[in-house]
Amino acid sequence: MTTAQSHLNHAQDHHPAIYDPSSDIIPVEQNDIIRLQIFIPLATLTAIFSNLVSALLIKPSMSDINDLYYTLLTPNSTMIGCYWIVIFACQVAMSFMVVFTSRQRYRTENTKQTFVHAVGMPYVLGLFIFALWPMFWAAELFLGSTILLVVLLFITTYTLHSIWRHSPPSFISRPFSYIFIYLPVHLFQAVVFTVDLPQSLLITLKWYRSPIDHSWEPNHTTHTWIIFAIVLLLGLTNAYVIYRAKDFVRTVAVVYLTTSVLVKGSNSLGKVSEAPHVYSALVAVAATCMVSFIASFVDLGPDRGRIVLLDEQERRQHVAPT
Repeated sequence: MTTAQSHLNHAQDHHPAIYDPSSDIIPVEQNDIIRLQIFIPLATLTAIFSNLVSALLIKPSMSDINDLYYTLLTPNSTMIGCYWIVIFACQVAMSFMVVFTSRQRYRTENTKQTFVHAVGMPYVLGLFIFALWPMFWAAELFLGSTILLVVLLFITTYTLHSIWRHSPPSFISRPFSYIFIYLPVHLFQAVVFTVDLPQSLLITLKWYRSPIDHSWEPNHTTHTWIIFAIVLLLGLTNAYVIYRAKDFVRTVAVVYLTTSVLVKGSNSLGKVSEAPHVYSALVAVAATCMVSFIASFVDLGPDRGRIVLLDEQERRQHVAPT
């Protein structure tokens, strides 16, 4: 062995190869990303068009039905409309993001992994289901509307879980993926879970105020306590998710959506006069979610603040020899 070869081997032993993060990424099949580049924009535009037609052109509109079949969980039309505008804007941005995903950069490969393995075709299916939902709502087929929302909730929850599992969201390290992938899916799931499905369920059960004489259904008093329990159950679930995930997005979404339900009322006093206990539950839910988010950053572990005393053997090990 020559001297040069010896020096080369010695250098390789002491200087290992530089880690290339892209080596850990299994490239996605090009057909998979092409399929999403076609179907995500198509499904997004279909869902947006269907909802806009039902909201603006068809009579009674979605807002009219929202007011006509008033329940204790009916949100304010203006506030919920603004919320959906944000979701639609994020979904359009997601469509642009998936269409213009290139193949040259490491971060783009990560984005493609997220689209294929975390978002995928289930999200596309959810968008097509969401495009069908306004038709059932406008036709006042509330049982079908509720069934579609149940399926949509399952799909959006699965997609959100897949994003958390495959590509944990981080605004610091991956801001574009956070804003244009995680944000629209999360806001979508939050509104279906917190407002849309509960409201549709109450209308399906006919637990609403009569649009004719504005009187409540016969067992309204009993049903308000069931609604009270539903509000607490949904609120505690949201608070648990917020606490475990340190989720600022869900905190803001739940507080906003809860406020939209609080401010919607049949008179100037709103939910306070209609069902004070439901009103109190809604306020408690909003407060609990905010507290859960703050508490998620507080170390409440059993060892926090403990003073650990060393035993005799450990003290001997820490004493320097004289």
